[in-house]
Amino acid sequence: MSSIIEKIIPQEAYNYQSYNGFLYLFTLIKDVQSPTKLFVIKKGMWYLGAHGSDDPQKNCNIDDGYWESCRNEDFRLLFCGTEPVFKLEIFYLCKNWTIAHKEENRMLLEKKEEIINGVSFNSPKSLNFINEDELDFDINPCNEMIAEVKKRTENKWGITYQPKNKVTRKKYEFVQVKTESDLEIINKIRDHINDAQGVVKLEENPDINPNLVFEGRGKDGRDLVVNGNVTTAAIRPKDCKAEEIPEIRVPYEDNKHIDEVQYRFIALCLNAPEKKVRTVTKVDHGVKFVYDQISKGGKNKDFDTPNFSGAIRKYWNFSKKQARTVMDKVHDKIHQEEQEEINQFFPDYTTEQCDKRCEELQKIYKNHIIFHASVGMIDKLPKRIMSEVYKEKIKAKEEVNYTRKIKVMIVMNWKKSITAKNWWENSENGGWIIFKKEWDSLNSVIEIYYDEMEISRDDKEGATDIIMIDEVEKNEPTSLTDTQFEAVTV
Repeated sequence: MSSIIEKIIPQEAYNYQSYNGFLYLFTLIKDVQSPTKLFVIKKGMWYLGAHGSDDPQKNCNIDDGYWESCRNEDFRLLFCGTEPVFKLEIFYLCKNWTIAHKEENRMLLEKKEEIINGVSFNSPKSLNFINEDELDFDINPCNEMIAEVKKRTENKWGITYQPKNKVTRKKYEFVQVKTESDLEIINKIRDHINDAQGVVKLEENPDINPNLVFEGRGKDGRDLVVNGNVTTAAIRPKDCKAEEIPEIRVPYEDNKHIDEVQYRFIALCLNAPEKKVRTVTKVDHGVKFVYDQISKGGKNKDFDTPNFSGAIRKYWNFSKKQARTVMDKVHDKIHQEEQEEINQFFPDYTTEQCDKRCEELQKIYKNHIIFHASVGMIDKLPKRIMSEVYKEKIKAKEEVNYTRKIKVMIVMNWKKSITAKNWWENSENGGWIIFKKEWDSLNSVIEIYYDEMEISRDDKEGATDIIMIDEVEKNEPTSLTDTQFEAVTV
């Protein structure tokens, strides 16, 4: 008698040539006595594993004789026993072992707490060998789909031309990966088509970007336009001379293995700049994808990894700076939403509000030159400081008994960016530390400090500014000598 009393196996698993890797899950269907210790193993204990091969000459399938590798002694003895205690589920049939193993790691990390708390036969030690910086989705099917689509007229599904009045929301669902419509590129495509007298046949007008359509993947059985919304938007209006829209239609059987994260990633990759007339993946589009799909709406705080940053640079043709901007903006978005939950908001300060802040601080720090600056203007701070010191010099010459100020306080405006604030305040290699070292190397007698505009404010009506006041240093000098002042203002 087998130890497996119930098997849940998808019908397609019996087509042995269609996959070379898969995942499996054993679950105890009742309480059992441990074969090795004096305790009862509770119903619901589970073991998750993967089986497969990267060798195309091997055929790993559900009947190939070996696909159980758990080292837990209790599990192995129960598995090899004759008492029917397990339910077996087979799922995630895939191309090879690499893909199956990556998916296994992803699922084990999702179930990390259960493993640590001892409700799984999987060992907690196995979690130490999982690289959590891996992309949390399988990129191989994306690459395969992208490569096939880029063959254009030579792709294995061919090119079809749909009458433009048939491409409606009743028949199609459209994937939106951008933050807003790009009217400039839509008009550019329309003009290009009209210049060609409405010709959109790819053989005659190769710069047209065909729609990528996943058949049967939209709501209510509609076809899903994964990429090409801009093409549709350019051709559909009456002022476009084209009467049909080119499509690469991927049958359901060939697209059903691509999940939402993957097809959104594919769409952004296909937007990468080429000679074709098409919209280009921009930083804000990347922010939308990373926030919605990778950070899972701000719930996954481990999205900012070297592996993923490298992937978007490669596949979306982003520079290192653009990739960093994507991550920073996602961090800002997450922080802003966290603040909103506690009735806080990101204020966008006007020049007048910053001036007012400086005036309030001036009443407290009477011996300081105080001005405000944006975090984006850090490279211009030295010149700004000398400019303010020079103004102070002129004022001292014009006013009788005027006490010259010997310190500079910069009121930083973070421009609603928590990442900019965190970078500036980093105690090891932040902006302030770097700038202070550079300034001190000039041996200037002018001392510099900074205060800040608040990064978030109470959103209740009537909320007032809170001024952070540091204790004024005791025994601080009250003025500069004429020689010192002339030296720093030259």
